[in-house]
Amino acid sequence: MPWQTKTATPHQTPNEPSPAIVVSHVTMQFKRAKDEATSLKELLVRTLRRQHRYEIFLALDDISFTIQPGEVVGIIGTNGSGKSTLLKIISGA
Repeated sequence: MPWQTKTATPHQTPNEPSPAIVVSHVTMQFKRAKDEATSLKELLVRTLRRQHRYEIFLALDDISFTIQPGEVVGIIGTNGSGKSTLLKIISGA
């Protein structure tokens, strides 16, 4: 029977179980309209001329953490801070 060895990562000793969830350097950005059209006509003209202006919004910026089996974790933050975005990325949705 061959010998089985288990190498340890810096956060894990050989007897510890492997992490249940590992999130490493996650960044999520969205493009959102910088200036909104005030009428349907203006929206149509901007669309035809391709004159939409966008700004980059960072919902998540370099988020990293590890959750071990059996740990309880809560994600808290203000509205728009990226809680739901993070959960969607972790779940694969």
